[in-house]
Amino acid sequence: MKKVLVLLLAVFASFQIAQAAYTNDDLIIETKDGNTVAYHLSTRPVVTFELTDLVLTSTDVKVQYPVTDVKELRFADGTTAINDTKVGDITFSVNGDMISANGLENGSNLEVYSIDGKEIAKASVDATGKAQVNISDLGQGVYVVKAGKKSYKIMK
Repeated sequence: MKKVLVLLLAVFASFQIAQAAYTNDDLIIETKDGNTVAYHLSTRPVVTFELTDLVLTSTDVKVQYPVTDVKELRFADGTTAINDTKVGDITFSVNGDMISANGLENGSNLEVYSIDGKEIAKASVDATGKAQVNISDLGQGVYVVKAGKKSYKIMK
């Protein structure tokens, strides 16, 4: 029993060390069975699809995952290093599950559309020209954020 406990503790510790080792320079593939694999960006990973498989090819490995087994493909900390984006006089930013816009016309709206053109969220602009939309309920995908005649595409 003592050996099993020590073995479990060692496995847990190595998992924690591996998790802490992820940096902004890692591409993470998480499968539905809970396995997580990191590929350092210095190995120049390229993700493609062949029939029903996700294929990751880098300078040192080529790996295939059935698409149905992949839970998530992300950068280690979820940040893509994209700063605020200025479109004309409007500044768009994404912070967690909030999309913000500054420089909007008072009384206008900040709208979020699905890729097929359906409006899925909307917020009124306040007197200071700012608006925020919560996107926590949206699934992963591509969305278009629109304010007046300006638009901004995001991926969640």
